[in-house]
Parts: sequence; structure tokens; C-alpha cells
Amino acid sequence: MDPDVGGCQQQSVANPLLSTLFILFSSRYLADFYNNMQRYAFELQIWLLTKRVAQIQAIGRGSGVSDRSLYEDTAFVYALHKDGFIDNRTRNTYTRLVPLVTANLRKPDLIIWLRVSPEEAMARIKARGRECEKNISLRYLQILDSCYNQMFGELERLGHTIIQLDWSGDEKGNHLLLMNLLRSRFSRGTTVALPREVEEEIAVPVTC
Repeated sequence: MDPDVGGCQQQSVANPLLSTLFILFSSRYLADFYNNMQRYAFELQIWLLTKRVAQIQAIGRGSGVSDRSLYEDTAFVYALHKDGFIDNRTRNTYTRLVPLVTANLRKPDLIIWLRVSPEEAMARIKARGRECEKNISLRYLQILDSCYNQMFGELERLGHTIIQLDWSGDEKGNHLLLMNLLRSRFSRGTTVALPREVEEEIAVPVTC
């Protein structure tokens, strides 16, 4: 396990059509960032960029599912800039760096946008009660939501395939909906690895 990752799952299976789900849901950087967003904003985004690149390289020519695309981190950078946590120079440095780092990387065939309102996201953050997230504000989530909308609008204009799913409401139903979507999109025989807690909750086989 990467020493910088506090809770990173990387599930994979031996299969001719390999599908791997990568999740970066917790790290030491996140705790530092939420405690001092001004200080760690740029450092966190650079750390995440290296992890996204590593994910894509690990998937290689096979098939894989990642928790986020490279594009979303740029939305976070713009949100941090709008909320005053990074300045113009830092934002411009990041947006100039990303194309150089990702130029030769494989682009996603499909992006699934799990949509939820800032208010619902705030309620979920409070419900899960992570200490490092207690200082997240609704204003920050609203700005981030706006940046996401702009980003996905631009990606659609550039020809990317994006499917939007309403991720509010019943979690079990949402997971089943996502699983069915993955089944419809992956070739028969491809194995889709989901987080263990999701597998247990929906109680369905993970082989499509």
C-alpha cells in the first residue's frame, strides 16, 4: 500500500478482459487539506494527478473502471480558485501542467456522472462523520457543483460520451442501476470489481 494513502482500494482479477476498479477515498493529504485548504490545495491536486496517471497506466490496454477521471481534478482546481484557496498563478500552473502530463494517456471511452445536489452531498458528509471533513462548507460544494456542470458541458461539446445518473435517494437502488449499466457496457466475460461493501449490500454476482 502506498504510504501516502490512508484508505486506497485497488481490486483486480485475472481475466483476459481485465476490469479493475480503483478508488482513492482517503489519504493523509485529504486530512491535511481539509484542515488547511489554503496551504494544501495545490499539493493535494498534484498528488491526485500522479494517482490518476498511475491508474490509467495500470489499466493499460485492458478495460477498467476508475472512481474519477482526470478531468474532474481540474474542476476541483477551478472551484478552489473561485473560493479563494488558490491564486491565478497556481491555477494557471496546474492547467498548463495537466495537458503535458496526460497527452499520451488513454482517454476514457465512457464517463458516468453520478449526480447529487450540493445540499444532499452536505447531508451525506455530515452523516458519515469523518473528522477530516467537518470543515467542508456548503458554499464550497455549491461552487464545485457549478464547476462540474461547466466541465461536463465542455466535455460533451468535445465529443465525450457522458451518462448522467441521479445518485440521490435509495443507495441500494442506485448501486443496482450502476451495476446494470456496467453490465450493458462491458463485453460479456469482463469482470467488474466493485468495492466490497457494495458487493455485500447489493448481493449480486460481479461477473458480467
